[in-house]
Amino acid sequence: MKNYIIKPKIFKRMIAFMIDYGFIWAITFYLIDTFGVLNEEGVKSLSGVSALPVVGAWLLFTVIPEQVLGATLGNYALNMKPITKGSFQEKITFMQSFKRHLVDWIDAMMFVGIILIKTSKDHQRLGDFFANTVVVDVDKELVE
Repeated sequence: MKNYIIKPKIFKRMIAFMIDYGFIWAITFYLIDTFGVLNEEGVKSLSGVSALPVVGAWLLFTVIPEQVLGATLGNYALNMKPITKGSFQEKITFMQSFKRHLVDWIDAMMFVGIILIKTSKDHQRLGDFFANTVVVDVDKELVE
C-alpha cells in the first residue's frame, strides 16, 4: 500500500479539467455542427438518439481513461490520479469514476470545485466527496 501527500494543486487540476473537457467540447461542437438539426431559432442542436455520441465522448474522456490508465488524460498528463479516500487503493472502481464525473458540471459552475478543493480537509471537490475519492500527485508518494 502506498501513501500519498494530498495537496490542493488547484492550478494543475484546472489544467487537467481543461484538457479533458477540451476534447469533450470539441467533439460535441463537431457533432452538433455535423449532425445537428436547425430549430425554429435557427440554432443547431442534437436530441434523442443523435445526442448519444455526446454521452459516449464524455465516457471516452472521463470514465474510460480512469479505468484503463488510472487517470483521465488531463490528470495523466499532469501526473495526478484519483484514489479511494482512506484506503489508497491504486485504481478507483467504475462507479467511483462515474460518480466523480457525473457532477463535473456542478463543480465547474461558479467555481464550486475550486472552493471545495481549497476549503475541504482532503482537498476534495463535490465529485470526490460523492465518490469517496481524493486526487493525488503520482510523483509525490510518501515512503514508509
